[in-house]
Amino acid sequence: MARKIKAALLVDADNLPVAQAEEALEKLAEVCNPVIKKAFGDFTKSAKNWSPEFMRKHGFTPEMHFAVSNFKNGADIAMCIAAMDIVYSKSVEAIVLFTSDSDFPRWRRVFERRGWKWWAWAMTKPAQFRAGRLMIL
Repeated sequence: MARKIKAALLVDADNLPVAQAEEALEKLAEVCNPVIKKAFGDFTKSAKNWSPEFMRKHGFTPEMHFAVSNFKNGADIAMCIAAMDIVYSKSVEAIVLFTSDSDFPRWRRVFERRGWKWWAWAMTKPAQFRAGRLMIL
């Protein structure tokens, strides 16, 4: 059996429902070993049903970001900062992003320029796991 690469998994819990996260986690396990798992969102407003039980079951560290306005991006910004911290720590070989919005094209380009591997779980119809060098849709 081939060695799976070590990865960091960052989840936009404000936009990705738990049911789709379950499916994505199964597919992710086929290609890498997520050794860092963080979920970002406002968990006081259920953040798409990301309960403490779900996060404990799957080993997620919650990163709480209160929605201070209707036009929030706090969780997205925190995800980008966490991704860059992880890149510079050199603790993993790939970054995995689970989201449903298109706020991360610049993030993708920076990672590609640096030669980093990345994957994205895109909420399309039907939802699909995407790997390689493509836009997060």
